[in-house]
Amino acid sequence: SKRHMYTKQDNLRMMDFLIETNSVHRAGSAKTWEEFLKKE
Repeated sequence: SKRHMYTKQDNLRMMDFLIETNSVHRAGSAKTWEEFLKKE
């Protein structure tokens, strides 16, 4: 697979992902980065 060059936008999305994952994790279910991206 190609190496992805991370952009500022990717970093913002990663922050959203981490925030969302933290709330989901507290609710007791797991979420992956891939699922987060698929949602968009």
